[in-house]
Amino acid sequence: KEYEVNLVIAGATVAIANHEQYEAANSDLTAIKGKIKELDDMRKAITRPIDEGKRRIMDLFRYPLDRLENAKAAISKAMIAWDQEQERKRQELQARLQREADEKARKEQERLAARAAKAAEKGQTEKAEALLEQAAEVVAATAPVIQAPPKPKGQAIVDNWKAEIVDVNIVPREYMIPDMVSLNKIMKATKGKINIPGVKAVNEPFISNRAA
Repeated sequence: KEYEVNLVIAGATVAIANHEQYEAANSDLTAIKGKIKELDDMRKAITRPIDEGKRRIMDLFRYPLDRLENAKAAISKAMIAWDQEQERKRQELQARLQREADEKARKEQERLAARAAKAAEKGQTEKAEALLEQAAEVVAATAPVIQAPPKPKGQAIVDNWKAEIVDVNIVPREYMIPDMVSLNKIMKATKGKINIPGVKAVNEPFISNRAA
């Protein structure tokens, strides 16, 4: 096979047929790495001042922005706590009013049933039946709906569900992400000699050469 290399087009095709071509390939590789370093140094010379300027700007705004974010979080937390407490009280009041309505209906049923029993004792069968029918028709009134306090204009509480791990040992496998950083480090440190269940050591050699 004939050795070919294109230094201009990325992904150039390379084929080596003999040792001379291998040596030539090594020279080209050294030249390419040198050119990469040269271009990278030029890029850094241009971008480093930009990066430094951006860093200074970020530092200038970081403190006040952090303070404002902390204040925003504190106020939001307090407002949500207040809203939740008001909703708890509203629901509690709503439930109490409904219980009172239910109790009132129950007492009315008992009153009519007692009258029906007395009528039956006196032999007033028709009256007793009519009273029992009235008792059966008594239905608890629906308590008036207690409205929540009005929200400020433009403000709304939006649900924000998120996951919190409580037992990592029972989390379904499909939600587990392998720690590739740690796995690669331990494979490099042990040269792939360590045995980790479900993991295969893969060696991907690369050429390391320096200019003479």
